[in-house]
Amino acid sequence: MTAVAGHVVLVRYHGAQMWHERLLLAVVSGPEFVVVTPTWDYFAEEIAMTNPDLSGLTQYLPDGTRPQGVGPHHVFGFAAIDAIHYQHLMVEGEHTSVMM
Repeated sequence: MTAVAGHVVLVRYHGAQMWHERLLLAVVSGPEFVVVTPTWDYFAEEIAMTNPDLSGLTQYLPDGTRPQGVGPHHVFGFAAIDAIHYQHLMVEGEHTSVMM
């Protein structure tokens, strides 16, 4: 999986059943991105299986469907984001990445 700013990925943490959406806002360095969560928290996170906190990492299929093995009731995801809000999030992420 190639992580790209602007995309939503799904991460699963050790011991958790839920997958968590992360909107990748900007690259900090290497596989580390500024991300935003569905509860609007911003932080840097390593988006790679080398991150010791992760037990799973995937992304939606090109048609927007969930990948196999990710059930509909096992995703903590975003509410709908309109284009203006999305652009604001991306700008905020870029500003945050410069300060890290």
